[in-house]
Amino acid sequence: MDLGTPQGGALSPTLFNVLMDKIARHNFTSGTQIIIYADDMVLQCANESIMEEALAELKGLCLDMGLVINENKSKVQTRMRNDKTFEINGISLEKVLGIHVGFQMRSNEIDYLKQVVCTSRLKPLQVLAN
Repeated sequence: MDLGTPQGGALSPTLFNVLMDKIARHNFTSGTQIIIYADDMVLQCANESIMEEALAELKGLCLDMGLVINENKSKVQTRMRNDKTFEINGISLEKVLGIHVGFQMRSNEIDYLKQVVCTSRLKPLQVLAN
């Protein structure tokens, strides 16, 4: 049986944050940062071995709390093209390539962000604002 709060309900975000507080406060393996925004969660890890440890910790926390991670909505973003896979509930997670936005980002990555990602997402707003 699936349980949850109503989509768009006034209390849903608050209840989600109360539930996720245990995960947000968990002291994950060094080299791991957890980011929770709205109803999404990101585990950001320094390398693949730390990611495996962090996923194992997250799975354990969710099991203790009676939560199930939806492997179909979970993705792994990496800058590397390798055969390393990560699994949740015995199912390999889809891998998507991405870029790291940081202080030492290469100029071609900045151009890609400005021209492809940001510009395409801002066009509808520009049309509305005229």
